[in-house]
This record gives sequence, C-alpha cells and structure tokens, in this order.
Amino acid sequence: MVGERWDEKNKEANTKEANAAKIVFLGDSITQAWEDAGKNVWEKDFAPMGALNWGYSGDRTEHLIWRLQNGNIQRISPKVAVILIGTNNTGHDQRPASETVQGIKSVLDDLAWKWPDTKIVLMSVFPRGPDAENPLRKINTEINEQCKAIADGKRVHLLDINAKFLDEKGNLRKDTFPDLLHLNPVAYEAWAEALMPKLKEMGL
Repeated sequence: MVGERWDEKNKEANTKEANAAKIVFLGDSITQAWEDAGKNVWEKDFAPMGALNWGYSGDRTEHLIWRLQNGNIQRISPKVAVILIGTNNTGHDQRPASETVQGIKSVLDDLAWKWPDTKIVLMSVFPRGPDAENPLRKINTEINEQCKAIADGKRVHLLDINAKFLDEKGNLRKDTFPDLLHLNPVAYEAWAEALMPKLKEMGL
C-alpha cells in the first residue's frame, strides 16, 4: 500500500494541480489521515488552497528524508510546507530525542535547497500515551523542547498546539485521541483551527 501511495504521489507531483499547490503537508499516518478522520475538515479548509497531502503511514524521519531525496518534490514550489514527523521514531524503538531532532533538522536542511522560497510550519510532535509520566510522552516532549532551537521564526516556524489535546491534569483526552496516539475528527478540527491563522500570517 505504501508503494502504491508513493507511485501515486510521484505522479501527482507532475500535474498542473500540484504545480499550483500553495501548501503541502508532510508526515506520517497522522498527516495521511487528513484523508480519513480529517477528510471533512480538509475539504473545508485546505482543499480550496489546492493543498497536497504527502503523509505516509508508518514514516519515521529517515523515511521522510528518503522521500525528499528520491521523489519528484523538486517539481513544485509551495508557499508553505506543514511538517509533523517524529512520533514513530519514539514509538518503534524509543530513540533518543536528540536523534529524532537531528532527523527533523535534516528534513529542514533538505527542503532549504529544494524549496528555498517555501516557509515551514514545523508542528510540535503531538502528545501520546495517557499522561505526562508515560515514557513515550516524555520523549516527544523532549523532542519538542529541542526543536525550539531549530525554528528561526523566519523560514521555520514552530507551532505547538499540544495543550489543546490535554485536560487540566495533562492527560491526553480520549475524546480527541481515542487510541492515545491518533486523532479523531474533533482533533483534526482543532488542528485546523490553530493552523489557519498561521497560514494566513504567511500569506495564504
């Protein structure tokens, strides 16, 4: 399935629609699921911008780096790229936060020369696990803390909306993250509401 999606997205990069796209989303299953749980929100908010969803379920930072280096992304030049990547680095084998951040930095460096005029919205990695003491949550929190140093506020803008998904005790809300990792339609609505002002600020 991932291979089929890869072929489909590489073909998509050669279309007039892709060439006209103002915004591209890059990431893992949470990004890909704009086509599923987030579909209604996508159609309302992002489809009118000609947005492209280039998220792939299961991707870690090294997968995204490979896709940027081997795909047809250089054929387009969006105004903005929205990136959410890293939670699978945490979840698959609990990699150190610093290693994941280095992967994110490599993504940003690669895009700097492939899409030199594109501004980046780097999403803080979303919370996972039931509470702040969860080992995977702690790693994601550490990733987000370290990412502050690689966002310059000019080309790369860090957007942290994680508080929207937590209750007053810092527990991840099951009414938005039913499996404590993936978003439901309510969470996608909250993501879009938080993202839209930043996109408008960037001229979209």
